[in-house]
This record gives sequence, C-alpha cells and structure tokens, in this order.
Amino acid sequence: MKIKTDDEEFLVLEYFRLIKENNIDGLLNLFTNDAVIYEPFSRLSAEGGEGLRDRTAMKAFLQVSAMANDGLQLSIILQESRQVKQEHSIGYNIDRLKAENSSTITALVRFKREKSAIARFVFEAVKCPVSNILTQNEEGGKNTLKTWKIKSLNIEFLN
Repeated sequence: MKIKTDDEEFLVLEYFRLIKENNIDGLLNLFTNDAVIYEPFSRLSAEGGEGLRDRTAMKAFLQVSAMANDGLQLSIILQESRQVKQEHSIGYNIDRLKAENSSTITALVRFKREKSAIARFVFEAVKCPVSNILTQNEEGGKNTLKTWKIKSLNIEFLN
C-alpha cells in the first residue's frame, strides 16, 4: 500500500526524512503555529513542564536532533497491524486514533550506531486550511484545501 502525500502517515514519515536531511525550515513547516514539543532533554519538558512552544526553542531542538541523527541508522515502526512499504524498504505498521480533522500516530524508532536506543514518538496531527486554495466539492460548492500539520509531538526514550 502506498502512503498518499495528503495522509497524516506521510506527515510522520516526512518528519523523519527531514531530520535525516537536516532540513530545519522544512521541519518547522510541518508544525502548526501553536504546536508544542515535549522532549526528554530540557527542563521545559520535564514532568509537568509546558514543553517547547515558541519557534526559537523548537528550531534549536530540531537542529540538535538533526545533528544527533547524523550517521545513525533508523528503523521506524508506526504501530498497528497493516504493513506498508516505503522507498527505503523499511516496514511500517500504523497505530492511530483518527477523527475527521485530527489523528494521533505513534512511531517506535530504533536509533542505531554502535549501540541502539528506542524512542516513542507520539504525533498529534490536525488538518489545517491551506490559505487561498479552494477545491470544488461534489455538490459544486467550494471547500478550503486542508493539509496535515503536527499539533504536538511527545518524545520518550524507552531504554
């Protein structure tokens, strides 16, 4: 099964592709303007913390993440039962709670260099309007085109 570019699963895979490419601006464009990142490394994300909420803090975190991923092998499992193949021949499983305009997707990621570490990435994705782009619906009316964006990202290392 092929993942469509307007699917929230594509959003998650795009996140990891952009991390590997060190494309920080592309990564930031995946997030909503009011997004939050909960990560295990800063005091802002410690238990009960508010997480990274401003673009400057998010950008700094993403830059460090991209640098830390340089040279690592990644195995990504999007949890659930159906198997999907991606261009890098990695098997993907999908675990998600989905409503019409929101979705929660969990990805288990194994980072490997000499040793390996496993992290759980929980993405809350929402459909956001793309400004100034309208599509025609079946009844002949106009709809605003929407795309998936990351509303929140919670990262937790499991080992």
